[in-house]
Amino acid sequence: MNKSQLRFQPENFVVHYITLNLRETVEKKDLRPIAKYLSDHCNFNSTLFIEATGLQESLYSKPSNKDEIEFRIYYYNPKVKNFWEGTQIHFKGDSAIPLYELIKTQKFQWDIFHMEKLNIGRFDVHYFLAEDFRNGSLSDPISNFYFW
Repeated sequence: MNKSQLRFQPENFVVHYITLNLRETVEKKDLRPIAKYLSDHCNFNSTLFIEATGLQESLYSKPSNKDEIEFRIYYYNPKVKNFWEGTQIHFKGDSAIPLYELIKTQKFQWDIFHMEKLNIGRFDVHYFLAEDFRNGSLSDPISNFYFW
């Protein structure tokens, strides 16, 4: 991965959601080492969700971890209009921030995936005009929150 030139702090942008796509279906046993790395190095608890069955279970967690991520497995199934087959790792809300910091500082171990079919599928940012809102120091967030 090339060195990132993305810097959001001067513009008050905050990374809010990142999805990594593995363009192949990965079995649960193959996801455990990835989940363990993300737990040990990034403090993420991992949940596995299999879209076709609705099965949801804990993949890897520690009581000391504070952030949650989700592994989602999708199988080709035209009956329910699912035409993509693969695995996604969702970093939602505050869980996206530590991942972004690791990527930005080139400390993220991309080789743990052992897959050439990896890409960033979703990268969302949001904008806060008032920095104090994120820190919880504003008493009325609605009146101090502005959209452009």
